[in-house]
Amino acid sequence: ITGFDGYFARKLNQTSSFGAWFDVVIDLICRGGLWCGLYRWGYAVILVEWLTFVSTHNRGATWKIPDNEFPDICRRVMEKGFKTPLGFIAITGVHFLPIWLYMYEMKVSYTVLHIPWIAQHVITLILVLCRLLALRVEVTLSFISILLSPAFAKARGH
Repeated sequence: ITGFDGYFARKLNQTSSFGAWFDVVIDLICRGGLWCGLYRWGYAVILVEWLTFVSTHNRGATWKIPDNEFPDICRRVMEKGFKTPLGFIAITGVHFLPIWLYMYEMKVSYTVLHIPWIAQHVITLILVLCRLLALRVEVTLSFISILLSPAFAKARGH
């Protein structure tokens, strides 16, 4: 569903700052439910996503625009608002890994979709790598935004 709501909001000229913020909150709640329902360690994944959300939205409307201080890989993922091949890869991991893992754990991937065992593991590996790319960017965004914040600079005497 994610993506369709934004598409239709733009098509119907029903966009707002609150709508953009609320869309991300709903996405986080839905993904968080999947992660936490599937694995005990799922809380760690959603914690990183919430920390990133707070850090990025603290930057305001320009949160998708990478700073020059960001590592090259992060800038390349975030270029053009994540609308690049690397951005697509990262977003694919964020949105599809929890859904895929749910289908895997519930045996839907095998019993309903009849995906061979080896293909399931290859898909899982690819999606995990995609998610790790996103994690790299998320950790950078959270960490850099703290380091660049006026409060941090003031605390360090700068």
